[in-house]
Amino acid sequence: MKNLIILLILVPFYLFGQTNILEPELHYENKFQGNTGAYDFVIKSNKVYTVCENYKKTNELWVFDENKNSMERLFESISFETSINILGTEFDGIIIFSVHEVFKGSLWRTDGTKSGTYMIMDLSVRNLESIMFNGYLYFTAADEPGGDYGLWRTDGTTLGTSLVKYVKDKRRGEAFDFHILNQKLIYTFATGYTDTEAELWVTDGTEGETKRLASMVMSGRLMTEVIGGKLVFAHTPYPPFDSELWVTDGTAEGTSRLDDKLGIVSIDINQFDIFNNRLYISMSKDKTSNGPWVSDGTVAGTSLLLSKNQIECSNPIFFPFHSNQKDKLMYLAVEEGPLYSIMLTDGTIDGTYAITSGNDLFKVDDYNFSLSEDKFYFLNSNYKIGNELWVSDFTKEGTHLVKDIEEGEKSAIIRFTGVNFKGKTIFSNRDENEMNSIWVTDGTEVNTFILNDELTNLPEKIGNGKIINDFVFFTENTTTNLKSRLWRTDMTKEGTSLIQTLDATNKEQIIGGNTTVAFKNHIYFFADYYGEGQQLYRIPNTISSVEETPQPELMTVYPNPAKDFIQLELSKLMQLSIVNSAGAKIKDYGIVDNGKLNVAELRSGVYFVVDEQGKNIAKFVKE
Repeated sequence: MKNLIILLILVPFYLFGQTNILEPELHYENKFQGNTGAYDFVIKSNKVYTVCENYKKTNELWVFDENKNSMERLFESISFETSINILGTEFDGIIIFSVHEVFKGSLWRTDGTKSGTYMIMDLSVRNLESIMFNGYLYFTAADEPGGDYGLWRTDGTTLGTSLVKYVKDKRRGEAFDFHILNQKLIYTFATGYTDTEAELWVTDGTEGETKRLASMVMSGRLMTEVIGGKLVFAHTPYPPFDSELWVTDGTAEGTSRLDDKLGIVSIDINQFDIFNNRLYISMSKDKTSNGPWVSDGTVAGTSLLLSKNQIECSNPIFFPFHSNQKDKLMYLAVEEGPLYSIMLTDGTIDGTYAITSGNDLFKVDDYNFSLSEDKFYFLNSNYKIGNELWVSDFTKEGTHLVKDIEEGEKSAIIRFTGVNFKGKTIFSNRDENEMNSIWVTDGTEVNTFILNDELTNLPEKIGNGKIINDFVFFTENTTTNLKSRLWRTDMTKEGTSLIQTLDATNKEQIIGGNTTVAFKNHIYFFADYYGEGQQLYRIPNTISSVEETPQPELMTVYPNPAKDFIQLELSKLMQLSIVNSAGAKIKDYGIVDNGKLNVAELRSGVYFVVDEQGKNIAKFVKE
């Protein structure tokens, strides 16, 4: 039976002028330098790992738990300018990390104790992309300084760490964009000689079955999506190269260029999106006209998607977004010069239509929009009073001006932050003096306002908004080198607080953006309140109400908040599903052991992983 736990936590608040001050507690008194606080925290087996920087500009690996002054150094280097990167957290009770020193690299493991921290092998890890496949962690590395890179794997032991495949004559290359497909591992290998050479490979973990599937030109951003048991991939090109649209099932026979089979000679692909088990592609056939395409990964199931009265346009921009009422994908389509119409589609011609057209076209600032639950916010550059904030609820009647941010004939210079929470979005507006103020809106004029009087006259917009429980944590950048202060808001003026000590003398407190972590009963972060170095602080993890498991040790979910994946640590096999905060089942995973679950398609918000009896529940936040 689920337990409903009500936590009433008294938090030290103070009012300085019109600003609420939330005073943090010092968790560990040692002072760190450089970019300490700019690195992500990693939670593993009831411990938190983080990378700190000392006075030599050398990284050190530290660990702590909820006990005050529990922070302990696990690794330090005698070399100057050593860097540490956490490579994998999938193994039971340990994390894998790489160390880069001036003339060498090495692969390490730790269980959170000094005695359990040791080197696995001398290896120079090429990048930080890795994947867990059949009990091994796969990554790119070279076994000597300046050597040739190949695909390696490790089970966390020296004997279990080995080269899978060295790609001859592909010096300095790297494996990336891993996918598990049909019980095989597919990855892209950039050759390293030029910026345009890449190859698609497949492996079962043995050298003999590690094979090249295709060679391709990759001159820009690679896009990949798995659909219908196939991997569809393409890239955005740099001139003079064309895009290439490929499909593979993990075999040589099942790998081919889809655009060739469609009879397309020259294409320009801008964006992929998965929606309702279909792949939507922004693709032009001759680089002058463009249209939305829809595909199931086959030639027969790939077609141009236009409404009955629509012609091919240029540069449709897609969003993987579900309207609450229509369950359709929204995209923008250019109709007249720079003017856009807002389109909705269900993947069929009859189900594709414009909600704005004719005199209702918009000049939308390129790639500067925000989606907040059931609303689309954008900067309309075609409005008679200048650039202003508009909103659409995906109906013609619900598409309108929100507020004249800059009164008179002045245009607003709005930048959306990507922070969407509780039906609202946060954005910045830059004035004629090139200073920013931080605003929040729910799409109505009356509820569009500056969050706090101190969140004005800023040289930059806010950075790194992160949702933790009932609040958004963000930084306001007080200087142009990303040194800033940490704030917390519930998207109201009254619920917006500056997090700092009462006697703070330094305004450049947070380095490198907002890096916070919720761990058990507190939220942790590094800050420099006195200009003497970064120290570890915490505030209570305030929760108004939450459903938890009577036996929380049976199931652990991390990272939390999560973006694309959550990692599970289970004490036994469980039949799991994900439900939203209203109790509705969103996704069923069946029987699950320890492993990684894809949550990329979930909207931002609070979710619960539950077993079939409802006795084991773990809460997480989707960013």
